[in-house]
Amino acid sequence: MNDYDGSGFSLKIPAYMVDHGAFLKIKSALADGKEVYLKAEQIISRPDNAVEMGIFWGSSLDLSEYTMEALNELVKVHASNNT
Repeated sequence: MNDYDGSGFSLKIPAYMVDHGAFLKIKSALADGKEVYLKAEQIISRPDNAVEMGIFWGSSLDLSEYTMEALNELVKVHASNNT
């Protein structure tokens, strides 16, 4: 993964993040001349299939206070409609 300008918004290629153990297995397989395939799967582990929503604001985001309040209200409205 490359973040070209440091903003967090410029990731240009699809990417996988794997832990060190998985990395070592992949590296070993490639060194042995084997092909490696990665498969991503998204699993909802809640029995009610609910999705939790929240807002995370990092310093790389340049959002006004008004925008943050509006997003927070959207999350509250969505949460109250799904309870």
